[in-house]
Amino acid sequence: MKPDQHSETTPPINNIELYQQGMVASNAGDYAKAFTCFDQAIQGAELARSHKLEIGQFFLNTAQPWRAVEIFKSLHRNTDKDIKILELLAKALLETGKYRESYRIAQKLYKQTGGQDCFFQMIVAVALAKDKRTTFKLLNDQPTLYQAIIPHLSSVNALDAAADIAKRATELWPNEATTWNYLGVVNSARGHANDALAAYRKALVIAPNDHNIKFNLGNTLGSIGQAEEALDHYRNALKVSPKNIQVLRNLAEHTRFQGGEPELDVLISLSKQTDLESNDRSTVLYTLGKAYDDLKRYPEAMKCYLEGGAIKFHARQFSVDEEIKLLSRIKDLFHDVPSVQVNQTSKKPVFIIGLPRSGTTLVEQILAAHPGVYGAGELSDFRDVILEKFDKRDALHTPIICEFLGKTGFPSSKITSEIAQSYLNRISKRAPNALRIIDKQPLNDRYLGFAALAFPNATFIHCVRDLRDTSVSCLSKNFESNFCFTDTIDTMASYAKAQREHMAFWEQVFPGRIHTVNYEDVVEDVETEARRIIDIVGLEWSDECLNYQGSNRDVRTASAQQVRQDIYQTSVKRWERYLPKIQPLIDALA
Repeated sequence: MKPDQHSETTPPINNIELYQQGMVASNAGDYAKAFTCFDQAIQGAELARSHKLEIGQFFLNTAQPWRAVEIFKSLHRNTDKDIKILELLAKALLETGKYRESYRIAQKLYKQTGGQDCFFQMIVAVALAKDKRTTFKLLNDQPTLYQAIIPHLSSVNALDAAADIAKRATELWPNEATTWNYLGVVNSARGHANDALAAYRKALVIAPNDHNIKFNLGNTLGSIGQAEEALDHYRNALKVSPKNIQVLRNLAEHTRFQGGEPELDVLISLSKQTDLESNDRSTVLYTLGKAYDDLKRYPEAMKCYLEGGAIKFHARQFSVDEEIKLLSRIKDLFHDVPSVQVNQTSKKPVFIIGLPRSGTTLVEQILAAHPGVYGAGELSDFRDVILEKFDKRDALHTPIICEFLGKTGFPSSKITSEIAQSYLNRISKRAPNALRIIDKQPLNDRYLGFAALAFPNATFIHCVRDLRDTSVSCLSKNFESNFCFTDTIDTMASYAKAQREHMAFWEQVFPGRIHTVNYEDVVEDVETEARRIIDIVGLEWSDECLNYQGSNRDVRTASAQQVRQDIYQTSVKRWERYLPKIQPLIDALA
């Protein structure tokens, strides 16, 4: 024995101690440590029923319903009359897609307790199981149930089921504007713009002064490039509700302020109010910033953007470090160059990736103008499939801090094949006859390694732009929670540099697979770059690719209006307008 070694060994930690450490970590928000402790502790037989129940709830709350189901079923076998365990089991089964089994348990609970929550879960389960007959029977023509189930199904991305119920509501109550408005909202979310417009117009006939319907109609018109008509509906909505912040926000995105507009006066007035909720105040500041930008009042514009972003940052309690840790966890999975055998030859998937505001929408529009290409927009499908098949998590409920906790090594050939087939099935439903289908979800850059393994013949286009311009453009946009890193100068600079490092890693692991397209090159010579992009995806040239501004396809990103204008050359070196206000950003990116 060497001198610095001891004969004594550290006694192993028992499962109860592991459970206790996991609870402390979970309560402190250290989910990585909590997962490690609970993952080991649950293997032990000495844990009490209450301990196992807590661990099961942790797995359920961190989007691992499959693990939770195992624990709850085990507990149910030993205590089959515990209502709480049955409730949790029904919820976990629902999240794993075991809809019929979840329905049966919810039905049993409803018979025992008469609880309306149980009854509602029965409806959700059969609706997700696509059992329309039973769904409509349970709904029993009750307006309140229809009003509850449609938005719930929409919130869990069960849009087809929501559309079936919304359509049924219009048949039951054809003279109710609300039913047509619901149908419009669901069809718009499905990407069925024409069906949505038809529903909204019927709703307006019934309720011509409803500003919510006018707002929704304007949104859909704007998404397909009908900006002028969209503005008419926004202005009509403002006549009814002149200080409606969401209407003002969307109107601003579809117009260029000249000065003297009544909406500008309203925004300035709202910005001085001290009683606005944080989300409303942030939205007002971003919208006012956009107006100042149009008026070339750049210092005031950036001041609004940064103040609005700071409000969001504090409200969201976001940590860019967790985003960067996720990138590191994914890179660790691909530490060794993987050798995976996949019998997948499809060339259909085209992944357009890059930071937000780096030109991904412009490249997609050019490609989607080709008759053989379908632009599907920013899909969640690839992340959904990876987390389900490889990470065994429900993507809809999985926060960033929980992705790939405890995972080691890249997916096996079997799992990679399952990922490929599941994703291909999902996107092919959107355009069965398309030669190529574009997924331009920017955050797919995180998961590129999985896609490269799953689809040896897929195309990967990485859009890059001067990081100073990309960052300034991101800071000026009121992004939702997917892009929290755009809230402040510090978080934007940190994530932008980490993303570039992440893409450099993928280029090293998968040499020759990633094609870089520079935004500045596209705006400088669109035809040359368009021809190159079409060649990258392996298709014959079409002159339609130069007519992408005239497309009426649905575009729902922050660049929606810009891609319908002439090539946006004014965005090159945009960052210079905001000096010296953004000097800290320039320094951080250097």
